[in-house]
Amino acid sequence: MFCHIIELTTKPGQARRAVDIIGNQAIPSVIQPAEGFVDEIVLLSQSDPNHVTAFSFWENKDYSDKFDAYGFDAVTVMLQETLAVPPERRPFDVGVSTNPKIQGVAGMLVRRADGSMAGASGQDLNGITDLAANMFGGMIAMMTNPTEMLLEMTSMFTNPADMIDLTRRLISGKGPGIEHRPDLKTQ
Repeated sequence: MFCHIIELTTKPGQARRAVDIIGNQAIPSVIQPAEGFVDEIVLLSQSDPNHVTAFSFWENKDYSDKFDAYGFDAVTVMLQETLAVPPERRPFDVGVSTNPKIQGVAGMLVRRADGSMAGASGQDLNGITDLAANMFGGMIAMMTNPTEMLLEMTSMFTNPADMIDLTRRLISGKGPGIEHRPDLKTQ
């Protein structure tokens, strides 16, 4: 995920007008239709009445660069009457976001205080590794016990819905096995 931070210094009293132009004209007609566009956040400064900051999120830098070839200048022209100086842009890779549409740096992992792992945006990754371990362990358990495997296979052939039940048990970590299926126990 790529982000441009655009700093706008407006003429006195023109900041709110600049925000209105961005929100009502630039975003719907130029920015939002652009390929690879994700989101735009525009902030009106409380401490500097002539300052506006925009965060422009793109799927990657290539899409942002493609937009820059036509869109950035088009938006600047729309804002021209409100600006005191040309816009200042700073490029960033997104590190972390709470918005699922705005993903953090790919592959970035964070170790939480409790030792668990999370992705850059805070999503829990332990469930993914637990799921894989459950599936692997359940398959090994089933393959090492031929009677159990035969009973599970027979059950699936006589009632195809049992395949869903087996999958649910494998994923949940309850695994295959006669002990988990009273209907399969032999007398």
